[in-house]
Amino acid sequence: MSRSRREYIDLWIAVLILTVIVLYHFSLGTGHILPEALTESSELPIARWISNALFFWLVGLLWVAFRRWKGSMRREAELNDIISSAEHEVVMVVDPDRTIIMCNETVKDVFGYDVDELIHQKADVLYGDDGRDPLHKLENGLKQMGFHRGEAVGKTKDGQDIILEIATASLKKGSGAVLMCQDITDRRRAEDAIRQAKEDLEAANRSKDKLLAQLEASYSRLRELEAMRDSLVHMVIHDMKTPLQVLVLQVQKVLVLAGDKLDAGEKESLECVLQYVRQLNGMTSNMLDLSRLEANKLPLNCREYDLRKVLSEAVEYLDALATHCSLTIDVPDEVPVFRFDLEVVNRVITNLLHNAIKYSPDGSSIGIRLELIEAGVRISVTDQGPGIAPEDMSNVFEKFGQVKGAKRKGSTGLGLTFAKLAVEAHGGRIGLESRVGEGSTFWFFLPQSGPPETMARPPLELEADGASSASPLLAVTEPEG
Repeated sequence: MSRSRREYIDLWIAVLILTVIVLYHFSLGTGHILPEALTESSELPIARWISNALFFWLVGLLWVAFRRWKGSMRREAELNDIISSAEHEVVMVVDPDRTIIMCNETVKDVFGYDVDELIHQKADVLYGDDGRDPLHKLENGLKQMGFHRGEAVGKTKDGQDIILEIATASLKKGSGAVLMCQDITDRRRAEDAIRQAKEDLEAANRSKDKLLAQLEASYSRLRELEAMRDSLVHMVIHDMKTPLQVLVLQVQKVLVLAGDKLDAGEKESLECVLQYVRQLNGMTSNMLDLSRLEANKLPLNCREYDLRKVLSEAVEYLDALATHCSLTIDVPDEVPVFRFDLEVVNRVITNLLHNAIKYSPDGSSIGIRLELIEAGVRISVTDQGPGIAPEDMSNVFEKFGQVKGAKRKGSTGLGLTFAKLAVEAHGGRIGLESRVGEGSTFWFFLPQSGPPETMARPPLELEADGASSASPLLAVTEPEG
C-alpha cells in the first residue's frame, strides 16, 4: 500500500474517532439518549478528565494527519510536475511490490501503452529479467545505495523487443521507487555496428600486415634476383669490353696499314664493321658506367678544362656523321675554365649530339649553344626533329625509356640515363624542352664550383684490364633516342 493511501486512512480514522467523541459529549448534554448508569459515571471527575484528554489528543492527531496529508499532496504535485516535464524518458512511480502508481505520457511513444492502461499494473509488463539487469541485483543496489542503473530488454504493446536503460531511485521510508526508462535500441545497434566495423578493420589490418610481410619478402627476393642478374650482366659486359677494344684497334690498324691495297667495297665493309664495333663498345661502356653511377661507385677525374675547346672538338668530330643536316655552334668569345671529368662530360655532349643528328630531317640544322649564367654554364642542343609529347618527356631520362611510337635506331635507351646521372654527379642538372612538330632542346647545367668532393678521384690512365678509359678512339658512345 502506498504512503499516500496510508495517510488518507489515518486521516479518516482520526476524523471518525473525533466524530464519535463529539457525539458522546453531545449525548451527555441531552441526557435522554444514554443509560442512567452511564450518565452518572460520566459525571465523575476522572471520567471528565479522561474524556477531555482523549478529545484534545484526537484533535492533535487530526492536525498531524492533516499536515501529513497536505505534505503528501504537495509532494505528489511536485512529483507530477517532474514526471510531466520529462520529454524523452519514461518516468514511473512504483510501490514496493512494483505496481505502477504514476507515469508520464512518454510511455505512449516508447511502449505504445496509454497511461491509464498501466496504472495499477506491474512494471514487469514493460520489462523483465533477461540477464542484463537481474531483479535481485536491482534490489541489492537499492538496499545498499538507494539508486541503481542498468539495462533490460523491454517489450512494447505490439510485442517488439527494445533495449532499455533504467535508472531506479528509492523513495523515502521504502514507500516505493522512481524509475526512469530510456529506449537505447538505436544507440546499442550503432555501438554494435561500430564494434563490428572495428573488428572488421582490425581483421583487415591483420590481413594487410600479412600481405605487406609477404610483399616485403617477395620484394626482398626480387632485389636479390635483380642483384644476381646485374652482377651477371656486369660480369659478361666487363668481359666483352677488352675484346671489343682490341677489335676496334685491330680494324683501325688494318684500315691504316692495308688501306691502299683494299678496293672500295672492302674498305667500306671494314669501315662499317668499325662503326658498329665502336657502337657496341659504347653500349658496354654506358652499361658499366651507368651501373657504377647508380651505385655511386664511379668517382670523377676532375680537372680544369676549356669548355669552348671541348665543345668545338666534339662538334668537329661528329660533323662527319651529320651528312643530312648541318651543325651550328654558338659559343662566347671568352669562357672561364670549369672543373669536370673530361671523358664523362664528352660522352654527355656526344650522346645529345647523336640524338639530334639521328632524329633531324634532311636539310635541317642543329644548334649547339654555350651560355654563361650565374654560378655556371648551360650547354644546349636544339634540333628540328619531330619533337616529344608532354606525357613522354618524363620517360626519356629513365632507363630503357623511349618515346611512344618512336622507333629505336640501334638504341638501348641508356644514353640519356647515363647523361642524367653523369650531370647530377657533377652537381648539375639536365632537362628537356620540346613541342611536337617543332623539335627538341636538350640542355644541361654545370656549376662553376665543380662536382662535390665526394665524387673526386685521382686521375687513372688505364683500367684494370689494361685499356685506356679516356682513349680518343673509344670515346664515341652509342647513339640514343
